Amino acid sequence: MADDRSILFADLEHAAARRDPHFVAWTLEFLQQPDPPAGQPEDPPDEFQPQPLPPDGWSLERLRNTLNPQTQPGKTADEWQALRAGAWAALLASPNPPPRLKLGQLLLDLCTADDEPARALLLELLPQIPPQALGWGAWQGFKAIYKQAEPRHDLAMLGALCYRMDLQPVAGGQEISRGTWLYMRRRAWRYLRQLGQALPELFPVFAGQVLRHYPATQRFDSCWIANQIWRHKDLIGSTDQGAVSRYGPPDNLEQRAFDEAWKISPAPLLRLLEDARNPQVCDFAIRCLEQDFKDALRHVEPAWLARLGAKPLEIVHAFILKLLRDNPEFHQSKLKSLGLHDMVLGLLYSNNSPARRYAIDYARAYAADLPVAELVKLVLNSTQDAQTFAVALLEQRSPADLGLPTLLKLLAAPASAALAKAKLRQGFKPENISAEQFVEVALTAPATRSNSPRSMRCSNSTKTPRSRCPPPTTANCSTIRAVIRWCGSGP
Repeated sequence: MADDRSILFADLEHAAARRDPHFVAWTLEFLQQPDPPAGQPEDPPDEFQPQPLPPDGWSLERLRNTLNPQTQPGKTADEWQALRAGAWAALLASPNPPPRLKLGQLLLDLCTADDEPARALLLELLPQIPPQALGWGAWQGFKAIYKQAEPRHDLAMLGALCYRMDLQPVAGGQEISRGTWLYMRRRAWRYLRQLGQALPELFPVFAGQVLRHYPATQRFDSCWIANQIWRHKDLIGSTDQGAVSRYGPPDNLEQRAFDEAWKISPAPLLRLLEDARNPQVCDFAIRCLEQDFKDALRHVEPAWLARLGAKPLEIVHAFILKLLRDNPEFHQSKLKSLGLHDMVLGLLYSNNSPARRYAIDYARAYAADLPVAELVKLVLNSTQDAQTFAVALLEQRSPADLGLPTLLKLLAAPASAALAKAKLRQGFKPENISAEQFVEVALTAPATRSNSPRSMRCSNSTKTPRSRCPPPTTANCSTIRAVIRWCGSGP
């Protein structure tokens, strides 16, 4: 590979041909690289001598100027089409055209191959293409794949593409105009709207495939498609101009597009709630279920509930807690036999306080034998109430069950330092601690250790002058003093 280009187009071709899982990551990295100088090969040989571009040579800059409407006034639509086709053909036929211009055809070839590995690569890649990278090359493939997915009613592909178009800023750029982006977003919503008119029962299914993609931090003030799905009636008469005045799930669910279609079956909403990553999307699905499918929520499958509990979202944990408390079939005494034991214990790490307290109460009654490693993880990574619970269970274990390495780790955590000191005195002698363990305790107090490059250099590099390392922190010194006092006094 060239020194200044870690990923070459040939690498992408090879990965695509083998359906290599690395294709997605490599393509994303390829799109972040600058274009090679005009007219020069992507991977020049060592003896290559760069030559200036001939006056009549084609480059990306010349293509942009040629296709700029301000430089070609008064042309008809047919003349514009001919001009575009000729300019593109000239650039692609020139020596060493920009390699990213060939990416669109590569993506389209994966789509037309119509095999499951190729499809999986596209479904993973297309939603991840960064806004600044969706320009010439990738855009041609993106648009062609969308035009193939529409008549095929390709549920998953349309969901990924509609989401990606909804996410794209519509300010426009040198390569893809604002008008093009607005047209494609309106076209995507028009497809969903016409689907809902023709087959209402399918609208929630397709809409769910769009909504599931939005990331946890997504704002919806510039999203046209998502807001049309859940508050269409509020937006009647509005046009997509890149920003939405009324956005997010509405207070009144009757504002959603095809309101009656959402009431046909709970299945699309259950699936959406399981797949979604955004808390507002989850809130929309939960409210739809609670309003229209109360009976279905009383008979949810435990396996679905177990999968749902793995989502790290407070609003989902609150919903799960309500289901557990409202249904006698989910009494705490039955949870283990239903396969919900591990899911409830996972709520010990929840940011939702009621859900976390429920998990603590359950663990006290039905999981007092939690492994030491799990209790230590709670002490180091959970909130105060969960830490207190874990320390209480650790106090019931003997020093031998805990082990010296575990106690030294607990010694560095404020919540468990007193416990660790007491257990060390009960079960170990000073000579049991090695010099290596003493040094490790001094250097790895988890409450204060920094992951910054500077602190990593100071702890890992023998070349860093001692004077440049950060001074010992209060927590480090407290831990060291505790070990020294223990070694000095004996058990």
